[in-house]
Amino acid sequence: MKINDTHQKLLESYLNQAQAVQGQQQVQNQQDVQQQPQSSDKVDLSSGSRLMQQVNSAMNVSQPDRTAKVEALKQQVQQGTYQVDEGRVADKMMADLLKDLG
Repeated sequence: MKINDTHQKLLESYLNQAQAVQGQQQVQNQQDVQQQPQSSDKVDLSSGSRLMQQVNSAMNVSQPDRTAKVEALKQQVQQGTYQVDEGRVADKMMADLLKDLG
């Protein structure tokens, strides 16, 4: 998958938000990496690949507020009380379409 400027900006924005949530965990991970023995193998990744790796690791972090929101939505869907705001969905779809075209 090729990462263009629009996708990269969106990914960077998401990554910045996720990094604010996981600050301490990153410090611990860096300390763990420093304690591991050095390998003689070397791999060079593009900046886009590195960004995708960071996004993937950020997505694996548990976020209590998000988990609670997802559970509440899940219960609403199961009970049949979840209401979709069609106008809001249409607005988001049009905004995404205009971004893709622009």
